[in-house]
Amino acid sequence: MLKRVDKGIYFNTDTKNYELRFTFKNPKTGEKSRPHITAKIKLEDGTIRNAKDKEEAKLAMAQYIANGGPLERIFLNKNRALLSECIKEYLQYCEILNKSRIDLIEKYCKYFLNFLAEYYYKGDYNKACAQIMASEIETIDLVRYMSKRQKDKVTYQTKEGEKWTGRYVSNATINREINSIKGLFSYLKKIQKILDENPCEALGAPLKVIKKVKKPISPQQEAIIFKEAKEDFCFYVMILLLDIVGPRKSEVHNLLWSNVHLESSNVFQYGYLDFLERKNGENLRLPLSKELQDALLNLPRLSEYVFTNPKTGTKYTNRYKKLNTILKKAGVKKLGVGYHIFRHTTAANLEQNGVEASTIKDVLGNTSNVVLNNYLNQGIKRTQEVINLNSERIRKIITKQESKKNVQEVSKNLVSMVGLKIIKR
Repeated sequence: MLKRVDKGIYFNTDTKNYELRFTFKNPKTGEKSRPHITAKIKLEDGTIRNAKDKEEAKLAMAQYIANGGPLERIFLNKNRALLSECIKEYLQYCEILNKSRIDLIEKYCKYFLNFLAEYYYKGDYNKACAQIMASEIETIDLVRYMSKRQKDKVTYQTKEGEKWTGRYVSNATINREINSIKGLFSYLKKIQKILDENPCEALGAPLKVIKKVKKPISPQQEAIIFKEAKEDFCFYVMILLLDIVGPRKSEVHNLLWSNVHLESSNVFQYGYLDFLERKNGENLRLPLSKELQDALLNLPRLSEYVFTNPKTGTKYTNRYKKLNTILKKAGVKKLGVGYHIFRHTTAANLEQNGVEASTIKDVLGNTSNVVLNNYLNQGIKRTQEVINLNSERIRKIITKQESKKNVQEVSKNLVSMVGLKIIKR
């Protein structure tokens, strides 16, 4: 039975809950409806519960109107949308567009939200989620975030806890994070049209990134690496795969036995591998070599993952400690960081053996030539060729000028000599 306690507010004597019945006009569409719902309120920490009294029921009605609908749903109202809700909506938009690495977009956006929580709310993340509106973000907040990230240490997890790698977050990483945040605010302004100003537009150029030419592992160093890795056969096969095929660390760790096909065929002489859910969102199928086929045939199948940690019964998350020890013994540690140096080595060796760039691109699974050039020296070689060509042109001009000058000097000398002879006569 419903008992009216105020305008649009009723108390259900059977369920002991307050209920709302009122005329609601949707601010976006202008459509009118008459909700008949249980009165619910959203607390500061973002949780939702039923109203306990008349005053909370009034608050429930006000929050329903402000939200543009039920609190469980996301309604982004112009200049009043919470940043945390905007991030959720943006991630759904990214999924619709099938954007790659949505997990990273989510992580980077939440990094920024976490920074705002630390800066404005002394680390109270829930309070920041419940109070910070997207329209309140200014360019200075992004500048402060970038400055703070430059001071953050890069760590890795060990049994004893987190350890510092000795490096700080790079400008390249910060630029990637900012690009995700830019995408969020661009979506809010251009697609959702709930922002009048995009705070990212005044940021200017990205942070300066100094590109270092990565040297591949030498054959002598590779010999040491394989010798040291043989003590652990699972790790040895992992290194073999990294060095021959050049996949990313995540692609190797996520490799399932169901995606390993070791049977020979007319098309694939020694079988093939399927790398799924890759960084760029595209699947990659690569043939195996005889060495890889033999190694994988002899590798025990401890779980659905090819490279399984026998202690946990699931995939390895990383093996940095073992890898770093071996790389240091081989003198490779200073050349690159961790697993990715093998990807550069694969590309460099293929290039040195005269393999065309398009085939190297297929092996690495890169989608753009810009990314491919990060692994090859072709860009540097081409630049060198162009500079040499221009230098040759200048050299010819200078040589021509010098030749002309020499001819003129010889002519002058001849004229002088003829003049002297005439005088003597």
